[in-house]
Amino acid sequence: MRISGSSGDQSEEPLDIVDENDRVVGQASRREVHARGHPHRAVHLFLVGEGDRILLQKRSDSKASWPGCWDSSASGHVTAGQGYDEAVVREAEEEIGYRCVDPAPVLHLEANELTEQEWVQLYVEKISGRTAFKPDPAEVAGLRWWGLDEVVEALVKTPDAFAISFRTLFFMWRQTRYIVPEKDRSGWYLLHSETADRLQIMRGFLESAGFPASVERDQHWLGHAGHGMFGQKNPMESDLCVPREHLSECISLLYLSEASEEGDEGDR
Repeated sequence: MRISGSSGDQSEEPLDIVDENDRVVGQASRREVHARGHPHRAVHLFLVGEGDRILLQKRSDSKASWPGCWDSSASGHVTAGQGYDEAVVREAEEEIGYRCVDPAPVLHLEANELTEQEWVQLYVEKISGRTAFKPDPAEVAGLRWWGLDEVVEALVKTPDAFAISFRTLFFMWRQTRYIVPEKDRSGWYLLHSETADRLQIMRGFLESAGFPASVERDQHWLGHAGHGMFGQKNPMESDLCVPREHLSECISLLYLSEASEEGDEGDR
């Protein structure tokens, strides 16, 4: 998965080299990084609009990789000295003229042969109302809103029309039931809304793995005398929330591990 950043010759752009734990261990030019297969970093952004639609960009025919193919809303390398959060904001502005508001990091893919040795952080951000975009013609041949079911159908029928990185990320996101985490009043991010009984089990699962989690509006877990009500029927809906820095790990635990055990969750 070779992902280009802004326009122009960027073969000498410095990139961080990372180890098997995504820790920076050195630097090299983009050309050397790809030629030698050094693990490095990249970001992707999915912009989600009203009516379950996702904005895809068509890559310019001049791109070195996947020319003319449909891809994420924006994507690119993380340059040397940058973090993932900074890179996704920069790429969105450079490629499609969009200023990110609150991109949520939902999936973190480990570098491997299928990603051309890129550690990839996927961000998702919801857009309300009309938004004007200014795509860079050197990077982007066009933008189009797609329905989620439409993307699935096209990926099955004409997979080569899409960049391989997007194919991988989209189907993984689909396994999370197209999650778009939203910030709650405490500054944590909402992962799931369900009855309190189910969410308390999910919270316990995350906490047992070492991640902080909370169930909003779980005061109805206490009876009038202050006694716990665990195990009793509790139809009231609550929200499961986690801190932003643990979003990717928690989503992977709750959704991707469940999908691998139970089959394709997208078909449920």
